[in-house]
Amino acid sequence: MRGKVVEARCAGLVGLLLLLGTAIAAGQVPEGFQSLFNGKDLSGWWSPTGSLETGGFRVRDGVIEVDGSNRRVPALYTQETYENFILELDFRISPRGNSGVFLHAPLSGRQSRVGFELQILDDHGGKPGIHSTGAIYDVLAPRELASKPAGEWNHYRIEMDWPKLRVWLNGVQVQDVDLSTHDVLRFRFRDGYIALQNHGSDAAFRNIFVKRLPGKIQWRDLLAGPSLEGWQAVGQAQWKRDGDVVRGEGGKGFLVTNGQFDRFELQGYVRRTDEPAGAIRYRWVSGEEPGYLVEFQARELERQNLLRFRRNQPWWVVPALFGEWVPFQLICNEQYAEFRLDGVIVATIHNHQKVGPGSIALECLGKGEPIEVKGLRLRELTEEEVGPIPRRSDGE
Repeated sequence: MRGKVVEARCAGLVGLLLLLGTAIAAGQVPEGFQSLFNGKDLSGWWSPTGSLETGGFRVRDGVIEVDGSNRRVPALYTQETYENFILELDFRISPRGNSGVFLHAPLSGRQSRVGFELQILDDHGGKPGIHSTGAIYDVLAPRELASKPAGEWNHYRIEMDWPKLRVWLNGVQVQDVDLSTHDVLRFRFRDGYIALQNHGSDAAFRNIFVKRLPGKIQWRDLLAGPSLEGWQAVGQAQWKRDGDVVRGEGGKGFLVTNGQFDRFELQGYVRRTDEPAGAIRYRWVSGEEPGYLVEFQARELERQNLLRFRRNQPWWVVPALFGEWVPFQLICNEQYAEFRLDGVIVATIHNHQKVGPGSIALECLGKGEPIEVKGLRLRELTEEEVGPIPRRSDGE
């Protein structure tokens, strides 16, 4: 809410923040919160990209320090994932420094685009923008710039309680957004890791506390059963499962869910290959009615992922290294669909001829490269989410 509020409420809120700041400064865990940092070592933290022993994060004098000259570990991840929560932390940035706090971060891919990044920058005394401290990085500028000079400690209070995201910086509210009504943010990841960024600048973090809030969504794990239970193979391809990874190779064929789905969000990760390897189909009925196609391709010369959505060319080419796991999302909503690759909206369709429930199918193209996907999960869209997906401003 961006209108006026009662002054007594504002005063009470500031008082609460000051009290919390005092408790945190004294090393005490606020009531109802859990400490994410023990002040001694990096227990409870990890990185999906490398060993913490060789990365740029270390603990000294009760503080997590970031060595910007060592970017082997670009982000420090919590062990657990979070949906709705309150996060309190102190941070300090070096002169001309850049860092951030990731919310709902994925296992791989660009955290600030798949999930959210609360920006940290040496920008005291400047003007607020979409890259300022307190910004939802690259999307929403803070209401005002409340950062302190480089080298001084700042305090973030972040409340993620979908659909609301509220942020206070040094006691000043800098964000109050309804994510469900924002065209760019409405389908960002609804849960994920909390992570601290190493952006190549010296930085520091301390007094990191989190309080879980009630969850609001239910995911269906499409790989919850043993082996490939809940799926059926069609065609010549051979399908194997290794933990959370499904691999198809050896010929053209499909792996089809037994269940059918109508209005949904599908999430997962696909491994980047050098050649076109596979696709995802939705609203599958049979081999004669295989539904709609989302095909993954690669451009060898540019070594970038290219996704083709039916006959429409993509709006973006999304960079991905060979062998990298790339997060994807398919949002299917009545006559409308949207596909995101590494957080980028690469295609939408607004005129589905076939509506109604159908199965999800993985397709192996049988061209030599296997298709590999993992982390497949699906949720039904809520009534509030049902409706047209906004068209791009260019009219495509």
